[in-house]
Amino acid sequence: MIGRPRRCLDCGAALPADADARRSFCGQACVSRAYRKRVRLLKRTARAREVIASFGQLNRLEKAGIVTGYLIIEGIQCPICAKVVWQGVRRRRDAVYCSNHCRQAAYRQRIHDAQL
Repeated sequence: MIGRPRRCLDCGAALPADADARRSFCGQACVSRAYRKRVRLLKRTARAREVIASFGQLNRLEKAGIVTGYLIIEGIQCPICAKVVWQGVRRRRDAVYCSNHCRQAAYRQRIHDAQL
């Protein structure tokens, strides 16, 4: 049976015509890359569920205070601008600042305080 050539699930390259029916990737590099992507996605979604669950334990006033910036909860908000920092979701698990701008502002403040 001759039909369309099957494609690698990772890079899209054509698989050899004599490839086994169970074969999905063109080579070991694509197998490894797909595995790393899958593991990274699982870690992100697990951490996102964790963060959402911890946010869900707060009462309505605490949530409103965090979102508007009137209430600062250690470890959840950026110490510079008070935005919510979603740690571990496209960010490091130990992220402190919401952006490079805030990280740089904190560094400059530390340097300024050390010089006084």
